Amino acid sequence: MQKIPLSLPAMFGDHHVTAVRDALLPLAGIQELYASARFRQVIVGYDPQAISPAIMEATLKAAGYPLGDGEPQAKIELKEYTPSFKKLYARSTETNPVDLAMSGDYRKY
Repeated sequence: MQKIPLSLPAMFGDHHVTAVRDALLPLAGIQELYASARFRQVIVGYDPQAISPAIMEATLKAAGYPLGDGEPQAKIELKEYTPSFKKLYARSTETNPVDLAMSGDYRKY
């Protein structure tokens, strides 16, 4: 698998990311795709035996997202992502007595 970064200046919102993904993912040979509206960049992992960058470029142009000139706004490094919210932590909270006094029948205005 090879990876290629593509700069797409017309991709600046989440709906553009969805449109770009919908255009590229059905193509044979696309193995992974990372699109960022913030950086206006797509990183495509593809099989060079099945698809060429020229086909990807033509598909994006037909979808209304021609490749931009120059370098992307930032370099995106793909890293293994392990979200911390998957870890379980003991959580303890205490209700503030002032909040408790202001709740229910004890509301004071």
